[in-house]
Amino acid sequence: MLPSVRIGPTAVSLLPDGSVAVAENRTTPSGQQAWIKWYGDDGALKGNAGRIDHTDLSTSAWINDLLQRPDGSLLGAGSFLGRSRQNALLARFLPGQDSDYDPDFGDGAGLVLLDVPPGDKSWASFEALAWDGDEVVAAGQSGDGFLVARFSADGALDPAFGDGGHAVPPITGPSAEVSEAGSWATDVASLPDGRLLLAGGTSEWSKWVPGKLGELYCALCPQPLLVMVDATGELVPSFGSSGVLRLLKPDGTVLQGEVEQAVPLADGKILVRGSSDSVPGIVGIPFLARLNQDGSYDPTFGEDGLTVVRFPCSDQPRPERRRAGCVGRLRATIALRGVRQRRPGLLLRASSAPGWTAIDALTLTLPKYLGLAPGFRSKLKVRGGGPGLKVHVTAPQPEKPYTVVSFSQVGPRRQLRVHFEPGALHIRAPFPRQGLGFKLRAYFLDARWATWAGHDEITRRAG
Repeated sequence: MLPSVRIGPTAVSLLPDGSVAVAENRTTPSGQQAWIKWYGDDGALKGNAGRIDHTDLSTSAWINDLLQRPDGSLLGAGSFLGRSRQNALLARFLPGQDSDYDPDFGDGAGLVLLDVPPGDKSWASFEALAWDGDEVVAAGQSGDGFLVARFSADGALDPAFGDGGHAVPPITGPSAEVSEAGSWATDVASLPDGRLLLAGGTSEWSKWVPGKLGELYCALCPQPLLVMVDATGELVPSFGSSGVLRLLKPDGTVLQGEVEQAVPLADGKILVRGSSDSVPGIVGIPFLARLNQDGSYDPTFGEDGLTVVRFPCSDQPRPERRRAGCVGRLRATIALRGVRQRRPGLLLRASSAPGWTAIDALTLTLPKYLGLAPGFRSKLKVRGGGPGLKVHVTAPQPEKPYTVVSFSQVGPRRQLRVHFEPGALHIRAPFPRQGLGFKLRAYFLDARWATWAGHDEITRRAG
């Protein structure tokens, strides 16, 4: 399982003078670049606080986290892709020094690259940084497992930790032999006595299902994972199951998602924040958990140690959002004229409710008795659509004898008026006496924030 690549802003650090440094990963035609942007306390861009450019067309760099040093300089952790491998990266940046990065960092290396595991076509990446006393710890992923390393403040690996300064804790779930399965760390926290807590996710306990072409799909992916190591990089046996904790729900069922942050508390307990995909149809619901020192749930917190944070109108199932008035509703009228003259025309008026919604796209399904005449576009008039409005027609098929007219990139607009002038439609079969049914489906945006606001489908009769 390859590491995730984050594009755009990835980390923020507040500097002693009130200015702000923002790490940003950019994609360019010639490769990936990592930049540190520098903003004043008024939000104005002051310039660049550093960058890691590609040295040739075969290299790229990423910065995934920032950590401020007491002198105001910044440590950046990420990865560096060379010609045949991707190494975990640690660098120091000097805001206001007009330099890309500190060339003296890491005993003059400038860019400290951790080659784990050694060899061509290997890869590793750091995702998080934290202070551990006067030293710095970095966590991420190596191959298909967790990676953690300890450095001095000047970028030298601590030889007393793990294997020459880094450790790859052994994690073996039931699906560990599946090549696509893996585990990854997204956060690290230092604990008393030199212990380190790594937090992230795993797919090594998930079920991998083969697809039609032999590819594998992951069911119940990912799942939250916590790992604790001691000052030497060895697993702490008193935590979880011999140092490894796959976080389940308090009732023992699978908690789908991953841990994004773990914070040690003053009383020795651990506060865990993550996102869960355990509610069908809803992705990224935040959850909080409080754990005892051994990784068991603290039953006095939330519901037996776990609480799922619910936000109205954002992470509720669609029926609940509709009842709460959180999604758009379609209002429409249809008038059909000219049938007796066999030159039918159609007038559709559609609008959205409540007032903060707007129509982003609209689909009209004609009854099987009506079709579009040749050259209908010259007789189709749309009022209320934006300049980028697009019209797409799906012709009737033997198994689906209906013509579908779709209007996309509507604007967004609260109201849309669609007029098929006489002659734009033709009669395909004799009409039933009870009139014709026209199906409408609209997709909505929240006009305040340009975010998704659901969809609605209705049927209107005319004729």
